[in-house]
Amino acid sequence: MLAVGQMLGSLIVHALALSIVGVGAEMDAFVASQALPAFAAAVVGAALLSVWQSRLSTSAGDPAHFRRVLASLLGRTLLLLGGGGLLVWTFRAEWIALLVPGLEGSAADLAERLAGPAVLAMVLNAYFAATSLAMRALGKYELP
Repeated sequence: MLAVGQMLGSLIVHALALSIVGVGAEMDAFVASQALPAFAAAVVGAALLSVWQSRLSTSAGDPAHFRRVLASLLGRTLLLLGGGGLLVWTFRAEWIALLVPGLEGSAADLAERLAGPAVLAMVLNAYFAATSLAMRALGKYELP
């Protein structure tokens, strides 16, 4: 359900951006800046969380053990996606040129500037997904 909500949120953001900016170089830059961060968050974040779901669920009965497992998950998430995000941000010009070869001039510059917030969103999305996974393991996300 959370994944569906994230996908709908992403669709709404793209629709709003398209309605505000319109079709053209600015929209191309917006989409290009999000290509790799969105893909990395979806693939790496989903894989990371699926691995940790059982560990959190089995440790939910022991609060001290649960806190240690959660601290390990959050630390590893921050290291993996924070470090990966730093690499993605550092080499943003290269991957934008590789993924969107026709993007040139001011549109390419705009895509590079927009990549920073997209990378930050990638890291924060994975971090918040990890905390929501912990809440789910504690049974706090169940519908009444």
